[in-house]
Amino acid sequence: MEIGRVKETIKKRAILKKMEHCYQKESSSDIITVSDTATAPVWLLEEERSDYIKVQIEAVFNQLSILSAKPMMMTVFIMLPEQTEEICLRFLMDCLVGIAEKKQIKISDVKAECSPDVINTVLFLTIFGRKESESLPFYNVKAFLPGKELVMVGTAALEGTIMLENAGRTILEQRFSRRFLERVRSLSSKMELENKLEVIKTRKDIGIYYIGRTGVFGALWEIASITKKGFLVERKEIPIYQETIELCEFFDVNPYMLRSGSAWILALNQGRTFVEKCKSYGIEAAIIGTMESNADKLVCNGEDCCYLTMPTAVKLRQHQPKGLQFIY
Repeated sequence: MEIGRVKETIKKRAILKKMEHCYQKESSSDIITVSDTATAPVWLLEEERSDYIKVQIEAVFNQLSILSAKPMMMTVFIMLPEQTEEICLRFLMDCLVGIAEKKQIKISDVKAECSPDVINTVLFLTIFGRKESESLPFYNVKAFLPGKELVMVGTAALEGTIMLENAGRTILEQRFSRRFLERVRSLSSKMELENKLEVIKTRKDIGIYYIGRTGVFGALWEIASITKKGFLVERKEIPIYQETIELCEFFDVNPYMLRSGSAWILALNQGRTFVEKCKSYGIEAAIIGTMESNADKLVCNGEDCCYLTMPTAVKLRQHQPKGLQFIY
């Protein structure tokens, strides 16, 4: 298998099909959990580049927010490469405690070990929350029907942009102005989901797909894979910051495949009305295409159209920071 999250087709064959045989008793519990990972090269910890870690953890909290749950506590298992200094572990704990204080939650358990099996630091996070209202479907693809408009809420590669700046800061300072890089760093405040969620919850007839790690093209591919339907997307309509475009050009990566931990693709009718409502709340949104009745996965740039191929992990093809070849 390739580096990064397993593809949707593999997930269905190797994971979901096996889970069909598991018996799960219905529960009325209002406790919800989400689990995910955050990773970082050790040198980023040594230089205390906190945003690289924090933006990944924020994306995990976003997954809980989508389920209409308020976070209560968090457990963390940390795996560190061999010979990692204790100062790195202390720094990680400062990051975790800072996030816990911001979210007003308890860290109920932390375990850590050094292992020869990892080359980068890996945090395994489990966040517990209490359901407060009707859950927003995390991946509701049943409503991705032919003829519906595809609306993107949020911006492409926001999470990945913050990670690229944080990891490549020394290199970027030689190429970009301080004012430009300050604008990039300020984008971390846009990872919050609350106002975006409130707008989306006003519509009950929508298909919804949280983009997250897969990037925009990855999310589109998975939607098509699950629904067995195609799409026609206009690339220039995908919301994206100019700062993201410039950083991605510098590192030679495709921004539409980069982590987008605070964005969705929706399928709905009367998309323009919904987009205008989003913009009235100060939320980036745009109609990016339509669902089609055939199976063609078409991405257009004006008159030039091409078939989308299965996205892979994002590799930095130039100006690679030390120990950071992939972002996935």
